Amino acid sequence: MARELSHVLGGTWREEQSPLADQLEVLTESSRLWILVEAVTDSLAFRLAEHADLGRFLLSFPTWTITEVMGGIADRVSAIKGKAVGELIVEPLDFVARNALHVRYARPVLTSLGPWH
Repeated sequence: MARELSHVLGGTWREEQSPLADQLEVLTESSRLWILVEAVTDSLAFRLAEHADLGRFLLSFPTWTITEVMGGIADRVSAIKGKAVGELIVEPLDFVARNALHVRYARPVLTSLGPWH
């Protein structure tokens, strides 16, 4: 499936060895995806809006819950009647930490959240 997903989104894929489970990582050329939000718990379960048949995906973080990263998302999704659709964006962030080290990372942001028609 990772091979097919990388074909749809552009990019490359690789298999990750994890003590918890087999995981596939797809590095896409796109920093934006339209998604169908299925559930918000400690993670974000979703399908690709235009390729829902590819299956369910899970966005999670080992040290944070999804609500810490994407504040208010559970309330925003539950306010929508029926299926929710949104644009998942990877936003690059740069800052200087207290120890004067330059930190760069990518933060997921869910925008344009609304009902799926």
